[in-house]
Amino acid sequence: MMMLHLPILSVVVLLAAPPQLPPRFHAETTDAPRTGFLQSLDASGNIRMEEETSEAVPLVELRQIGQVRPPRPRSPLLLFSNGDAIPATVLSGDRSTLQVQPTLPHAPSQPWTVPLTALAAVWLVPPPARLPLDPARYPWRETARRQDAVLLRNGDVVLGTFAVLGESQTLRLITQRGQPPRVLPLDQVAAVAFDPTLSRPRKLKGVAARVVGTDGSRLSLTQVTSAGATLQGETSFGQKVQLPLARIAALDVLGGPAVYLSDLKPQSATTEPYLSVSWPWVADRSVKRHTLRIAGPHGVDQFDKGLGTHPRTRLVYNLAGRYRRFDAQVGLDTASGSRGAAGVTILVDGQPQDYPALRHLTAATSPVSVRVPITEARELTLLVDFSTTGDVQADVNWGNARFVE
Repeated sequence: MMMLHLPILSVVVLLAAPPQLPPRFHAETTDAPRTGFLQSLDASGNIRMEEETSEAVPLVELRQIGQVRPPRPRSPLLLFSNGDAIPATVLSGDRSTLQVQPTLPHAPSQPWTVPLTALAAVWLVPPPARLPLDPARYPWRETARRQDAVLLRNGDVVLGTFAVLGESQTLRLITQRGQPPRVLPLDQVAAVAFDPTLSRPRKLKGVAARVVGTDGSRLSLTQVTSAGATLQGETSFGQKVQLPLARIAALDVLGGPAVYLSDLKPQSATTEPYLSVSWPWVADRSVKRHTLRIAGPHGVDQFDKGLGTHPRTRLVYNLAGRYRRFDAQVGLDTASGSRGAAGVTILVDGQPQDYPALRHLTAATSPVSVRVPITEARELTLLVDFSTTGDVQADVNWGNARFVE
């Protein structure tokens, strides 16, 4: 009997990867909040979500569902005088500009030219985890007066005037007038903090946006638009930027319908100590002057705008009937409030608002989203009071505390 030997055929089935869906966003607007895919955003700050046939409405805040506002990058980066933070590699520099290569998603192949007057500091190495948010508060530049301060990797500090960077992999610093520059090898340099008195950041005109990337970058842009999978805008120094929507954690509109309480002076502010130590309220920082951190269902949100408070604090704001509502994310600070409690009350014209979770605010009940109607109201009061733990571990943060016109 003849045996037939047939070749064994290996069949490989290739499964096509499912198409990646665009990110879904939650949008706070001057009207009702909206959730879904972003359809369009125009340069005036008006937004339209998926399948909407109504007119676009003014945007206040956009945040990607399932994402948090992460901390600023722990990588070589540029820190701007306006609070922006961009991961980047420094290529060269002189007394007026730096040539840098951003490591943002969709970063251009051509380097950026950044004026020194827009910068607060530049890090050539990843900055330390406990670094102060404000470069003016760096402990190693406390003795600097109208000078640039160079931090070496061995911890030493050299003061002078920044001259040239990148020439033969060195940094040149003028330390004494009329003397040759001091030459520092770049592999010995950790960071440069620039003289803050020379900072001349350009103000963003019209409606602008502060974009928070999923990598922790912060970038303020004007002429912000989106009509697809990307967002476009322009920096204050004229650099055009394009970012994938999937890499945007949040976007806050500046110069639009929102007025942040941290940019206003309260009509009155009082602080009462529990024993002998009081902690005054702080704008855009916790009372310990760290990032405004509030733990939520998707991780820890790090807010750039808001208020830091501690029991017992009472802040009163004059409204004069200008605004339609008050918004905030209220919670105990993740570092200095994880085991404490506070009693928080929001009053409109002296009337307490109905937020039961605020009466005994703990880490377990944080955050509390507040959305308080204040149309025609005259006065808003924020009261942070003692609770079961006195004032121990009771730092209360108000993320994105704002009035909406």
